[in-house]
Amino acid sequence: MIVSFWNVRGFNNPLKQKKVLLRACQYNVNILCLLETRVKTEKFNVIFDSFSVNWYVTTNYDSAINGRIWIIWNKNIELSTFQVLDQIISVKGKHNGFPFVISVIYGSNDTITRRHLWQNLLELGRNIGHLPWILGGDFNITLHPNESSDYELLSPSSTPEMKEFQDVTQALDLHDHPYFSPLFTWSNKQSGSYLARKFDRVLINPNWVSTFHSSFVEFLSPGVSDHCMAIVWLFKDNPTNRTKPFKFFNFWTLHPGFLKEVEQSWQVSFQGKKRIDLDHQQLLSLRGEDSIDKELHMQQELNNLEEAELLFLKQKAKIHWIKDRDQCTKFFHSAVNVKNKRETIRMLIDEQGNRLESFDSMATEVVIAYYSNLIGTADPKVKGTDVHFLKDLLNYSLPPEYASNLVKKVTTEEIKESIFGQGNDKAPGPDGFTPLFFKRAWSIVGDNVATAVKYLFHHSTLLHAFNSTTIALIPKIPNPSKVKDFIPISCCSVIYKSITKILVKRLTSLVPRKVSLNQTTFIKGRSIVDNTLLAQELVKGYGRKSISPRCSLKIDLQKAFDTLHWDFISIVLKALKLPQRFINWIEACFSEARFSISFNGNLIGYFRGARGIRQGDPLSPILFVLSMNILSSLFNLVATKGLFNYHPKCKRIGLTHLSFADDLLIFCKGNVDSVVGIIYVLDRFYEMSGLNLNAGKCVFFTAGISNNSIDLIRRATGFHHGCLPVRYLGLPLCRQLLLPQFVVRKIEQLCSRFFWKGADKSATGVRVYWGEGSLWVAWINAYVIKDKDLWNMDGGPSLSWSFNRILKLRTTAFPILLSGASTIREIWLEIHNKENKVPWHSLIWFPHHIPKHSLIAWMAILDRLPTRDRLIRIGINTNGIFVLCNEMIESRNHLFFDCSTASVLRGKILLLNRLNKTFSSWDDMVTWTCNTWKGKSLISTILKLAWCANIYVLWEERNRRIFKGCSRTADELLNNIRDFVGIKLSGKNINRLDYVNSNLCTSWEIRRVSGLNPGFADHERIEHNSPLRSLGQHPNARQMDLDGWSVMQTEENKHLLRVASIQDALVGWPGLPGVPTTPIVKRVVRLDVPVDKYEEKLKDKPGYEHLNEPLHLLVEAEFHENVVNSRLDHAVGILENLLKPMDESLDDYQKQQLRELALLNGTLREESTSVLPFSSTGMKRAKTGR
Repeated sequence: MIVSFWNVRGFNNPLKQKKVLLRACQYNVNILCLLETRVKTEKFNVIFDSFSVNWYVTTNYDSAINGRIWIIWNKNIELSTFQVLDQIISVKGKHNGFPFVISVIYGSNDTITRRHLWQNLLELGRNIGHLPWILGGDFNITLHPNESSDYELLSPSSTPEMKEFQDVTQALDLHDHPYFSPLFTWSNKQSGSYLARKFDRVLINPNWVSTFHSSFVEFLSPGVSDHCMAIVWLFKDNPTNRTKPFKFFNFWTLHPGFLKEVEQSWQVSFQGKKRIDLDHQQLLSLRGEDSIDKELHMQQELNNLEEAELLFLKQKAKIHWIKDRDQCTKFFHSAVNVKNKRETIRMLIDEQGNRLESFDSMATEVVIAYYSNLIGTADPKVKGTDVHFLKDLLNYSLPPEYASNLVKKVTTEEIKESIFGQGNDKAPGPDGFTPLFFKRAWSIVGDNVATAVKYLFHHSTLLHAFNSTTIALIPKIPNPSKVKDFIPISCCSVIYKSITKILVKRLTSLVPRKVSLNQTTFIKGRSIVDNTLLAQELVKGYGRKSISPRCSLKIDLQKAFDTLHWDFISIVLKALKLPQRFINWIEACFSEARFSISFNGNLIGYFRGARGIRQGDPLSPILFVLSMNILSSLFNLVATKGLFNYHPKCKRIGLTHLSFADDLLIFCKGNVDSVVGIIYVLDRFYEMSGLNLNAGKCVFFTAGISNNSIDLIRRATGFHHGCLPVRYLGLPLCRQLLLPQFVVRKIEQLCSRFFWKGADKSATGVRVYWGEGSLWVAWINAYVIKDKDLWNMDGGPSLSWSFNRILKLRTTAFPILLSGASTIREIWLEIHNKENKVPWHSLIWFPHHIPKHSLIAWMAILDRLPTRDRLIRIGINTNGIFVLCNEMIESRNHLFFDCSTASVLRGKILLLNRLNKTFSSWDDMVTWTCNTWKGKSLISTILKLAWCANIYVLWEERNRRIFKGCSRTADELLNNIRDFVGIKLSGKNINRLDYVNSNLCTSWEIRRVSGLNPGFADHERIEHNSPLRSLGQHPNARQMDLDGWSVMQTEENKHLLRVASIQDALVGWPGLPGVPTTPIVKRVVRLDVPVDKYEEKLKDKPGYEHLNEPLHLLVEAEFHENVVNSRLDHAVGILENLLKPMDESLDDYQKQQLRELALLNGTLREESTSVLPFSSTGMKRAKTGR
């Protein structure tokens, strides 16, 4: 099925009608959504009747003038319209049995009117958000600031209108469907004042992603409109028969038999390369289809399944910032699905403009050919250079102590440190192993790993298996269409990265001593803000009419990392007079590299590199910086010899350029000769290194020179002539201060930090002497402070705004420096008086707290929430009655304490914890909780989580009733709180799982960590004694046998007979008489299945007589009855399907059902703390070891 959204900007012209319908037929569109037709009501039937008779249509003429929206669909598709408004029409349908909702949007260009659309979407989302939902059309507002062609001239912050749009998408969990097209979908088509924006978009919810995972969106050229036409394929896949490469998933390390399996795989010994091959082959036994994957079918064999799933999803979603916070499985699943959809390449355009859509055509003809040519072929135009020339240029002699340190013996501890310093979730190389594998299995594999690493340092060569690299294609623009639109990130093996980390650590101490101050990236202690502030100073005044000639060039180097020649790197290292042995180690790393490309989850190609350094290799940044330092030295050399003239504000400190990696900003006098001299240096550097400039992306800026000179520079260079402001390192360079206040405040903070250290982050030393170490500081000394006294000089309009801000800090800084403060901590204590902690801090900020809950609770305690009584006090006219009770004025105390809903919730929360306590006021409650809920015990953690969740849920409910007009009962709110607490603590280790904690886990539905069998290679049953032996534990339910149930409900269902009991009477908790507790719920599901050999032996033994019965599936759980019934109904449904005859082609489906059934069975059995299968009546349950 194919859906299209298109703002046609009028549909009255017969020629336009023909072209629109012709394009729809060309793409076999089944559902055509037209916007802004401008067709009057009386003309609609005439136009639509001219279409084929095989179409239906729905419009919104009753809600909007001239029918702003038409939806036309083929008659063989079943659609039903259920919402028709002035800015939206929504329809329901099905595709291949899956339901979906399509909402066609044509937003108003008026902000106030558009708010009705946002409200309509919020209401619609509450009703159909559980279905796959796609929204498309013209929203008449951009979602992000960069979605406008004049973004460079505007503030990088979102406008209030954008924020409203963003709030709606966040509330409904909507995001852009990945698409194939340029960023902008509308333009004014005016060459003189061109403007383009992204008004048209296609949004989807997570259910759409999971249901239509291979859907695809493309925005076509505008054609007869000024808006692009959006085409949506519900299914568009590129099938391939290639086998997915092996990848080690970190959650496998949680398996109790992980180390045993690794040890068995590591035992076989061979010599030489055979051993390495065999070790690799044995390690592949951990692949998904082998032992671990089989054990995943059994919930008993996976320790803490929730933690393992979270670890897996983190690795798949590549989310590093959530760690131990709100562990939302739905969020991770959504992130994984969205990431997969975004990174799947479904279409590419080759150099000839042909569309390639099949996997083989994209992989072979474009990807492999492009990258084998880019990094697998050397540039014949590169001539190289003489090492003696570079030695004279650098004029550097390596101190003897540095030389000996570079080639000292590599120890096993050094190797271990390099591996353990790698992040657990780093993308693996072609072998598929992550750093976590080596960390967890170090006791087994450590010696072999150390031997393999030391092999390089002994022989200066590296095995291909370790030096092979997977190239991951990362989009560098939102919607790439060509191979060059991707950044090739190298995923190296853990062994290789451990080697290069050792080399980098040894080389790091040398780099700051030798690399010029022009370079600020990849060098410890240097700051990007240096270049930003200095560049801002140098372009100040470019708009003046009378100013000395000056020119600045923004240079882009083409594929810098990928085209750097290896011979040049070797010559640079020799020019630095590094030991030859150390150079051999480095050369072995980059000169023996092999590459495969990860394309849509498959590895394609395998070729040897011929140039370039790998982005993702720890060694690459330092090699690149050393290479670029040659360019800095060349600029300084030719400037002193007069090949080009200095910029008027640069000569005093000999400044020629600023460099941030491959981002160059070059300054010179504003004349053609100076610019030509710079181009000569860049061309010479290209012949030496292979780094060539990309003239199409280079820009020059001028001041004080004639239009004729500008034209001559343009023709001599092929560069574009730009105008300020322009972005440099993420910040705009302006002729005068045009920054928004939030940027000014941020830079003020950075400037104040410079005053202490000269770095953009906290540091330990105070910078009292502004001398060497920063080009910006040197420039300030030379051109601003000059011979003046910093402490007494005056500010003024002639100075830059940043330096004026620094001067304002002098009164604060002087007494602190005078006191001898030398650390950030001492300075902080001088400025701020240390306050004692408030008594309620541990009630808000505690281990396992949920940040958003704690934030709202914190504001509630401080009475800073915008309750209606506070709004009235500050003069806002609003109804003061509280919406939950409609009785009293809304205040903090009433909302969270006095209101009947708050009181009921509070009582139920305490009752779930077997507590009964009344309070006289809000303050009394807070005081009692702070004094009572101390420590890290389970009950203390539950109570604090529940208290904060209670505040959050009440505040959320208040907002829902005010802004959305919907409400929930107190029981629904309590269930919401229980979900928060249960999910947050599920899988957490509970130090003391006694009777009290077991009941708490039951009440709050906290999934506990289960005890597991010791191994997964043993397929025999584990021997055990009779479960009736006395263990000194109390049963938490009254004695009862099967025949003694007073009330039973029998339910016949073909092959199954379910006998369900009414929940047992509540009994008291030991030590708390009369307080109700949750019993173990018992259920019997009887199924006619044959017994196995082990059960056959037990039939005649005392206590196992029930095995003689044909129906004997016994279930118990320490959950509430509705939870047990729900899971049991699910299990029964699965069993019914499994008992039905089924075609062999559905075997995988049956396996999935068995896995799901095993998990259900595991959750019901493992949640019981009772050692008795039913009671102490003598009835025993046959246990298995698996």
